[in-house]
Amino acid sequence: MSTRPRNGVLDIDDFELELGGTLRVARLAYRVHGALSPRRDNAVLFPHMYSGTPASLDQWIGRGRPLDPERWFVVCPGQLGNGESSSPSHGRRHFPPLTIGDDVEAQRRLLDRLGVERVELALGFSMGAQQAWEWGVRFPDSVRRLAAFAGTARTTPYGALMVESAADALEAGGLEAHARYWAAVGLSADLFRHGAWREAGYASVDQLVERLFVDDLAGHDPRNLHCQLGKWRLADVSRHTEGDLGAALGRISARTFVVPFSHDSVFPADDCEAEQRLVPDSELRVVESFWGHYAWGMTEAETRQVDRILAELLGAEQAVQGRLVR
Repeated sequence: MSTRPRNGVLDIDDFELELGGTLRVARLAYRVHGALSPRRDNAVLFPHMYSGTPASLDQWIGRGRPLDPERWFVVCPGQLGNGESSSPSHGRRHFPPLTIGDDVEAQRRLLDRLGVERVELALGFSMGAQQAWEWGVRFPDSVRRLAAFAGTARTTPYGALMVESAADALEAGGLEAHARYWAAVGLSADLFRHGAWREAGYASVDQLVERLFVDDLAGHDPRNLHCQLGKWRLADVSRHTEGDLGAALGRISARTFVVPFSHDSVFPADDCEAEQRLVPDSELRVVESFWGHYAWGMTEAETRQVDRILAELLGAEQAVQGRLVR
């Protein structure tokens, strides 16, 4: 069986959007690793974060890792508005506003096309976590396990203000100002206080900001970033239960790990823990790191923590298969 990733595009005709309007043809780019088993019991859904693409997740998938493509069929859907899927940059004059719910509905149709009836694990980081939360609430019978890394099910008032400020920086100062905003907000004061940025090989703070933020965002179309920020700000699973977040999260039947990052000011650990307490079969795991919101695999120390958490969540199944990650 080939474990090399394969790319594809799903076209959805007359795709109706949650906030109104229709995409005549919604194009959803995606990337898959591994193969669906004959019993269709090895699918993992792994949506990506803000400003990412399905290929952004490759570093987490590989032989000997918890997400081993020899064991799991890992489906990495793109976000609508990410530049690869249907996006404002594709030339439509008045591109309609989107929601996390639109992403998840498109993903549901993708899984149908791929023959996936149930997801053994839905996971994501940041905006990817928002999508995983939406799956757990919206399709509780279709998700067996859920892992939400550094992302909440409902955007808090603080989170909404932060995202609006990110959009303002993008509008007023362009991509570089937007990048520097995320450098200031996304990294912790302790990272700078202790000079821990050196652990990732950066020679100076200026080099850190240029390479990790300015260079990374330089190739993006601002219209697409605005589109994604709009979805982020509106993320709220409680819209399914008339604003009752407890009732919404109480729908989740998946075994759930909620995983904040210790020094994250974008999705603070206390906000993540407050939601975790509302999920019936859930546990809190914390990734300890000075890297704030950028602890997502920033150095080997964070990568090991994330891998251990995923191995634990998938452990019972992997032990049966004799493939438990050491």
